Amino acid sequence: MIQQLKADYPVKAICTALNGPISTAYYQSVGADERSLGMAAEQILLRFPFYGYRKLGKALARQGYPVGEHVTRRLLRQLGMSRSVGQVRVQTTDSHHPHRRYPNRIKGLKRSAPDQVWVAEVA
Repeated sequence: MIQQLKADYPVKAICTALNGPISTAYYQSVGADERSLGMAAEQILLRFPFYGYRKLGKALARQGYPVGEHVTRRLLRQLGMSRSVGQVRVQTTDSHHPHRRYPNRIKGLKRSAPDQVWVAEVA
C-alpha cells in the first residue's frame, strides 16, 4: 500500500497517517521463499534421512538457504522428521552380585560425643 502511495505523497506522511514506523516503507524481505526452502529441505532429507537440525541447517546453507536453528527445527517438525532424544539411564550399582552383604552395625548405636563412630567405604 505504501509503495502505491509513495509516488503521490511523502513516505513520512503516509506512515504517520497509517500509524506505523517509517522503516516499514523501506523494508525488503531477505528471507527465502518458504515453499522452495521446504522442498530443498525435503530433498536433503530424502538423501540423508538421519540428518538432525544441525546438519540440515548446514546443508541448507551450502545450497544458498542460510536459515537459523528455529527455522530448521520447524521444517523438520513440518516434514515429520523431528525426533525427541531420550534420556539414557546409566546403572552405576550392581546389587545382584554373588558377594555377601554386611550388616549395618551402627544402625541402633547411640552416639553421645563426636569421633565415636567412623565410617568408610571400600570399593
